Amino acid sequence: MSELRTQIGGKFSRYNIGLFEIKLQLVKAGIIVDYPSGNSIVKTVKGVDLSFDPDLSSLNFYEVEKEYLKAIRRSSFHTVCNVFKNDKGYVGRSNGMEIGYAMLHSVPVLCLYTPSFQRSIVPDVHKLLNSRIDLFKILRVDHLSKRDLLDNLERIAECRVDYKLSVEEEITVMDYVREVLSEYQP
Repeated sequence: MSELRTQIGGKFSRYNIGLFEIKLQLVKAGIIVDYPSGNSIVKTVKGVDLSFDPDLSSLNFYEVEKEYLKAIRRSSFHTVCNVFKNDKGYVGRSNGMEIGYAMLHSVPVLCLYTPSFQRSIVPDVHKLLNSRIDLFKILRVDHLSKRDLLDNLERIAECRVDYKLSVEEEITVMDYVREVLSEYQP
């Protein structure tokens, strides 16, 4: 078995601590989790909950998000903790962008629940994500034993996924990535 690596996308919020519980479960199973960098919400800036303190980091939020995208490219699979409060399946604007980015790089997408893409995602990307939903892996990683978790994740990581994106769809996703990232620039 080669080393498994992921990052966890989802609604980073003091109301969504399950994301950090999943991180702990993955780490205990020996999986490298690049993001979130912290193990809890440590600071809220302009209404956005963060797992790092930008005042103590050499990177601002924009730079952290760019590093997060790099982590998606090198990951074994992209983990999506797609639950927010009682909304099981929730995928918002930036998480939709991250899933699209994973698709651009043929990275398997692993969700806890069948995704429910929010209207905050631009229509063309919303439609694209919904059209490929059958290619995402749905797995309640939070309910598995360590052995079952590793067995499932090793199978998921075995091969990249051909999302069959047309050139036009690739451009649409990259435009969306640029749009979302531009909102984070200082």
